[in-house]
Amino acid sequence: MPSIEESRSKRMLEDLELIFSAMPELEMLDEDYVFMSTPTTSAIVNVANPSCIPLRADHSANYSFLQRQACIWDLHESLDQIQEAQWPDVQVQLNAFRLRLDAAWLELLDAQRQAWISQAQKLDFITAQNRDMFRVSKSEGVALVRTERYMRQPLSAVEPILAAICIIAGSAVLFCGVSLAFCRFFLKSMRLLLGLSSGRFGVDPKVVKPVLASIPVDSTTALKKLDLAFAYHAYVCCPACFAPYANTGPGSYPETCVNVPTGSTSACQHSLMRHRRINGRLHSYPARQLLLQNLKEWLGRFLCRPGIMASLLQTPTPKARMSDLWDAPQMSAFIGPDGSQFLRVVHGELRLVFALNVDGFNPFQAKETGRRASVTAMYLICLNLPPHLRYKVENMFFIGLIPGPKEPTEDQINHILALVVQQLLEFWTKGVFYDRTPLHDRGLLVRLALFLVVCDSPAGRDVSGFARHNHTRFCPYCKLTYQERNNVDYETWVARTLGEHRACAEAWRAGNAKEKSRIWSATGIRYSALLELPYWDPLRCTVIDMMHALLLGNLKRLVRLYWNMSASLEDGDGTRGDTAPLPPHPEMLDEIWRHVRASPRKALSQFTLDDLRGLVRRENIAMPRIIGPRANHKITFVDALVKHRIELGWFNAQDERLKEPALDELPHDPLQVLELGANPVEIASLDVFFECAPDASVFFDFTAKVLIAFLVYKMELPRSNYDKTSERYKLWGKRGKKKALVKRITELRFNAGFSDAIGNTKRPDPVRYTRTASNLAGAKNTAILGKRRLAEVWADMDRTITPTWVGHAPHHIGDKQHRKVGADDYRIFITINLVVTMVRLWGPCPLDSRERALLDNFMALVTATNLASSREIDNEVVEQYFDNMLAWIQGLIDLFPGVLIESQQHLSLHLPYFLLSLGPTHAWRCFVFERWNFLLQQINTNNQFGSLERTMFERFIMNQLLRAALLDGGLTAELQGFKPIFEECFESDKRGTMLSDFLSLGPDEDRAAPLHPSSQRPSLDDFEPSVLAQLRNSITRSGAIFLFHHASIVRSVSVGAATFSVNSPDCYVAVGTFPAAWRLGKIVQLITYSEPTTPASTSSQTFVAVRYFKDLLQADSRYDWYRDWPLAAGKLHYAEVEDEIDLVALEQVICHCCVTEWETWSYINRPVIHALPLNR
Repeated sequence: MPSIEESRSKRMLEDLELIFSAMPELEMLDEDYVFMSTPTTSAIVNVANPSCIPLRADHSANYSFLQRQACIWDLHESLDQIQEAQWPDVQVQLNAFRLRLDAAWLELLDAQRQAWISQAQKLDFITAQNRDMFRVSKSEGVALVRTERYMRQPLSAVEPILAAICIIAGSAVLFCGVSLAFCRFFLKSMRLLLGLSSGRFGVDPKVVKPVLASIPVDSTTALKKLDLAFAYHAYVCCPACFAPYANTGPGSYPETCVNVPTGSTSACQHSLMRHRRINGRLHSYPARQLLLQNLKEWLGRFLCRPGIMASLLQTPTPKARMSDLWDAPQMSAFIGPDGSQFLRVVHGELRLVFALNVDGFNPFQAKETGRRASVTAMYLICLNLPPHLRYKVENMFFIGLIPGPKEPTEDQINHILALVVQQLLEFWTKGVFYDRTPLHDRGLLVRLALFLVVCDSPAGRDVSGFARHNHTRFCPYCKLTYQERNNVDYETWVARTLGEHRACAEAWRAGNAKEKSRIWSATGIRYSALLELPYWDPLRCTVIDMMHALLLGNLKRLVRLYWNMSASLEDGDGTRGDTAPLPPHPEMLDEIWRHVRASPRKALSQFTLDDLRGLVRRENIAMPRIIGPRANHKITFVDALVKHRIELGWFNAQDERLKEPALDELPHDPLQVLELGANPVEIASLDVFFECAPDASVFFDFTAKVLIAFLVYKMELPRSNYDKTSERYKLWGKRGKKKALVKRITELRFNAGFSDAIGNTKRPDPVRYTRTASNLAGAKNTAILGKRRLAEVWADMDRTITPTWVGHAPHHIGDKQHRKVGADDYRIFITINLVVTMVRLWGPCPLDSRERALLDNFMALVTATNLASSREIDNEVVEQYFDNMLAWIQGLIDLFPGVLIESQQHLSLHLPYFLLSLGPTHAWRCFVFERWNFLLQQINTNNQFGSLERTMFERFIMNQLLRAALLDGGLTAELQGFKPIFEECFESDKRGTMLSDFLSLGPDEDRAAPLHPSSQRPSLDDFEPSVLAQLRNSITRSGAIFLFHHASIVRSVSVGAATFSVNSPDCYVAVGTFPAAWRLGKIVQLITYSEPTTPASTSSQTFVAVRYFKDLLQADSRYDWYRDWPLAAGKLHYAEVEDEIDLVALEQVICHCCVTEWETWSYINRPVIHALPLNR
């Protein structure tokens, strides 16, 4: 009878045989296998070593093969655990099963080898066909680009020490803006340092001497050794009309411009040359240079960089929920020159699409010449790159710089665009053949197209041939006129068509000056050089930039224009703006005239500027012409009155009276004319406030003189009684004590029965009070976002905790004492800080109040902006965006009668078309181009137009090339250490909500990278018992065996640009389902669990242990006004965490939250915390 151990071994062996029998058969065709590299027949395939032809583990097509392979490997390992030596029957059965596993393993390897050979033979056949095709088409003019020099490993021929020194020197110049003099000091110092080091460590001087001699002593030589040369086309550009002339050397271009500008009948004739005498000799050189990078050569270098070919997207896949441009329908609908879908896989061909940006910027960073100086940068972006690579500076094609100091006009820019179109057309019509790339040893035909124009509104209109924002036909997409721009009934808008656009553009191009003007005025369309591209559709491909339209357009316009944000203004409701100044009091002018007749000059200075100006105008007194700050100064009008009375003979130049005035010409005692300190209109307004003002605070808005005059009127004090015992004298004594005057008015209101003893009204009449306040003549301007509300915003900004990846708006925004406010600043300030404060302040207001209407209008804009910024969109998101944007614009028209919406607001209602056809805005917005303009501004130049453009052009492209060499991983093994150093020093700042949109779109395997792991294995004491139990349940629920030593504790986990941490501010997260059911949690522990999945790889899961903040009770939740806007405002929790800890997978964490805590809240008797999810 077999023993228990023998029986157990047999059962285990039977179980393993059942698992093997249940494995599904491998049903993969040869073409289904996806290898890490392109199969070639030249590669040596060893059946015993499949590592030479590895499959891609991350590709779903290989899943069944890899799963079967992993299962066989696990069965082999399980067999090793069976004890068979003591039992011959078990040993025989085990050996037989082991042979079956070995046969199955060899069968897999053979299938892998056969697939490699089959694919390689097919590719060889196709490549041969392409070679034959290229030989045939070569006679038809297909360009050939040889890429051998781009396939070489960077710096492989340079001695490693010398290469490292050159990299450091080049980085100092190109990345840090170090001066050439300092670079020379560094290079010479390196010679000295290496010499000292060799002597110290006993290195043979004969060995070191050649190395020291090879170290360059200037940055130019160091940059040359880095092989950062590039190809470009040189032109001489007319400074007046921007007409370009090819520059192949002296005498290749005229001395004066021969171009005939639009609207002119004669040539420009502007000089193209500059002349300078040096050492007695006259030297001539181009006045302005235009350098355009060679697209064919750049693309050859680009495709030969490590990893680029493998990362290019080639076939769009339309999806209902879009996360990128390649999920959108317009990519699939793009038709190629053969009438079929352009973006598809074609053997032996590569199809690329690009986006164009043209943007002007001040090369002096707006420090020296303000907005008057400008150069214009042009960029192309390869849209085939995945989102996380698409907008890296090293992957962008920098076309060139249009020289300054002015920007070309809308028709002058066509001269430059025509040169760009010339390069693009060659790729579209015939293609360009590259004789070798990393995945195509036998060559590749490349076709490309310009797919989008992504510019701010003025540049986009100029490039595509549309009129500016204030033209009669201001809209590029519909025929609405500028006078009709308040029409928000989109069903009445008549759309423009491509046929009409091309017809008008061609008519404009062929017409004379008068005809051009007529077409331009009637249609707002002119010819653009981009129309030479046969596929170009400006209506579909000139996008609305979200950054300029929504952030710098709508958000900025709301707080700056409609809400009049200012820390120097009182709070208002938006119904009162600047009013006409009150006319001077006629009796006051009479009183001043008496002083002109009888009083010394000093007495005239006590009157206000408005009264002095009014008297000068009434008496028609001549004023001297004064330019500068004294033009509207009180002393200027006093001088005019003094001069006038001298001319009349009343006084002499020494201010001595020459003629005695009559009795009725003498001025009154100041106590007699106290009532003249206020205009009758002000007295009438105060009379209304006396009866119905809600409290006494409104009286503090008036000056002490006005309050005294009102008290004189209200107390009916006679002018005849003005001695020291009179009421007039008592009021005069309080002229500098406004508080005492308001107290006296409050006493009168109480005695009259209009208020209680502290000034609160007994007879409220809000309609009468509001009407009077709104029409208060001569009142100060107010702001919806005035100083008191801004103070509340600033206080909440101080207590709001935001994640580290979110930037910060200027601390005291609105007080004019902060840095420039950028697009991301407005986005953060309005969608986070203002939401927190304005909902708190206005949420309790009655639903029919103006404040609540302003809040609803504001939250509609915030909701629309957040939806337009979503990283994933579908039809529902777009519909919600349109409804909220329409509600905001219609609300503006209702809240601010007479307001005229502007072009950007109208374009916001056209944005849904682009969202539905092109997907999320992160794939086509201008934010990244503004960052590149900033990089150009940091380049050291001589600040001289004509040469600074060349310096910027060359340094920027060399910057790109050096970045690519350091980051691509193509350097030699000795130099690979530069990559982490570069990333730490130059790419570690990931703050900003728009930058995080790009960084969050990396591949899934890079989405959750643990940081700061524990230095030692955790013990059981490091885990809360409930956390360990939940972790075990999560692992075993998936069918795996939980092993404690596979768990690790980490302090933080990086996901794209965001970092989740156990420490503030990155510990506050939303968990659950947004926006319906989510809770605010605080991370208390981060755990990673790793286990081997195959012999060569492991899988890792990240878990988050959180303590939730307590939800509001139902009775208190009605006072949480944030819940009225679930998509944009977040919600309140009690500022207390629960005792229980919940363990969730990192994927269940929705996002970070901004949190703001208050000790008190209206009607809630416990501290509360507001959570605003940053869900994009």
